Amino acid sequence: MKSVNRIKYFLIILPMLAIISFTPDMTNAEQRVVVKDYMYKASDIDSKTSSRAIALEQVKRSILEEVGTLVYVKTEVFNYQLESDQIKSLTAGIVGIKVLDEKWDGASYYIKAQATVDDDNIADNINTLLQNQNQVAEIDSINKKVDELLGEIEKLKADIQSMPDQSNQKQEYLARYDDSIKQLRSMELVQDSYVDINSGNYEAAKSTLNSAYVLSPVVVGPTVYIARSIVYTRQNQYQQAFNNLDRSQRLDPNIAHRVALNRAFVYERSGNKDKALEEINKSILLNPRFAPAYQQRAYTYKQQGYLDKARENRVLAEKIQKQERQQIVNIETKRQEIVKETKERGERIKQQDAQREPERTQKARTEEKRQEKIRQREVRQQQAGSQQQARQQQRKQEARKQKQARSQQQQVKQKQQAQPETRQNQQVRPQKVKQQQQQRKQESKQPQKKQETTQHQGQESGR
Repeated sequence: MKSVNRIKYFLIILPMLAIISFTPDMTNAEQRVVVKDYMYKASDIDSKTSSRAIALEQVKRSILEEVGTLVYVKTEVFNYQLESDQIKSLTAGIVGIKVLDEKWDGASYYIKAQATVDDDNIADNINTLLQNQNQVAEIDSINKKVDELLGEIEKLKADIQSMPDQSNQKQEYLARYDDSIKQLRSMELVQDSYVDINSGNYEAAKSTLNSAYVLSPVVVGPTVYIARSIVYTRQNQYQQAFNNLDRSQRLDPNIAHRVALNRAFVYERSGNKDKALEEINKSILLNPRFAPAYQQRAYTYKQQGYLDKARENRVLAEKIQKQERQQIVNIETKRQEIVKETKERGERIKQQDAQREPERTQKARTEEKRQEKIRQREVRQQQAGSQQQARQQQRKQEARKQKQARSQQQQVKQKQQAQPETRQNQQVRPQKVKQQQQQRKQESKQPQKKQETTQHQGQESGR
């Protein structure tokens, strides 16, 4: 019985606790905080910088998508018949994103961010932005460029992973990948600058735009100069605004229609209504399918009281926008098909590589053995060459010795030939001396014999 009473008590107190818990949110209903996080798994070609750029863009998209959905459901004050995707695009120029946490572990990048939305002011901010279609055109252009870059990054990543290492084509694609990441980071900064512009932080916007220009001056430079012209126009520095627009068109003549619409904005803010309308008409002549120019002309005609013309231009703009949205859907579908096909091709290549791995391993082993035999043969050839060289040196040394011996013998012969008589005299002299000595002895004996003979003869005769 006590347990039943406790359950009843709990069922009664639970709704009260729920009411108390949600009371702060009800009192702060004018502000809404949207918090999102995202984890990007880095590929082999990603760095910390590239991983952060992609993760940041994805978490911003998630936040802006939710904010745009909330605004679309809540507000019905627009004079324009905007679709939900248009509102989501516009929030990128109004809602600031604050990073709460981010972590990089070498394999993945985690980022957590939030956006604070004032429900009472968000609709007014969008309506104000819609009255300046030059900004709408620029924000839309930036969002499209970011979409293109994300698609290009995914395709490049899939292509690079299917290429052999150290190939020239892979090195070229890696350079393109790094350049696309720089462009993405630059475009993210330009997006942030429009939040500063629409909140009145003009100096912060200039600093952000300068950083964006440094990252990608060639590709993003024209967009940066247009954004700077808007800042200078808001600061009533109209000549500076015109100068930046001239630089933008010189860098990219293909955006002359966007430059003309921004010129109209400068003339409108400076009070020259007629000149502003001329620039709007010029923008339409340069690009008859430029919807923001028709919207801006509709707003101008409405201000002048030409309601039929205003309605006509708005209908034209909406028709063009619907066609463009369908084109975007088709392009996105085609892009996803291409990315899918590229990934499938990469998987097929990986499977084929896996199947061919034993064959490649056997070939590698065979090639290694062949190279080893070649090395051994080269070693033997080197050793034989060294031995032959040693024998040649030995033969040369023996030849030199023989040559020296022959030379010495020749010298001895030459000396002997130069003194032949002397050597004979030296050999004959002892014999002559002996002969002479013997001769002298004989001669010395002969007188004695003669004397003895004479004495003997005398004795004989005396007898």
